[in-house]
Parts: sequence; C-alpha cells; structure tokens
Amino acid sequence: MDNFYKDITMNFKCPEVDKDDLYNAYISLLSQVSALTQILEEQHIDYRDNMYQRMSLTLKNRKPELILAGQMSLNAYLEDIQLSKIIENG
Repeated sequence: MDNFYKDITMNFKCPEVDKDDLYNAYISLLSQVSALTQILEEQHIDYRDNMYQRMSLTLKNRKPELILAGQMSLNAYLEDIQLSKIIENG
C-alpha cells in the first residue's frame, strides 16, 4: 500500500464508503480539476473564484470527508461555467 493511498484513507471512518472507492474518487477529482484548469486557461476564463478555491483546498488537504462532496461541487461548477458561457454568448 503506497503512502498516498494511506494518506487519503487513513482517517476516513465511514463504513458505507469503500476506501478504494474514496481513493479512486480523489484521483478522478484531481485529474478532472487539472483538465478543467487547463481548458479554462486556454479559453482565458477567470476561474479562481470561491468554488474553484474550495476544490483546490480539498485536493491539497486531502480531507477524505470532502472528496466526494468535491466531486459534486465540480459537477455544479461545470454547470455554472456552461450557463455563464450561454449567457455571455447571448
């Protein structure tokens, strides 16, 4: 078991959620936020708002209880960006 896995799952005390699922959710969220950041930078969209900062902090602190919520936040964030673009483009 690698240290990264241990770091994420060690203090997670929620029997309903499998630790492997939690770890996979973290890795998925990390890669999605990285990809999203790259896309937003390429399109020159200002993305350093509160929600983005919260997701980044969740990833940086690796707080297990927030990782799954972070996934939901990311989905909501993507919807907000799509709505903003639609409104912007009229």
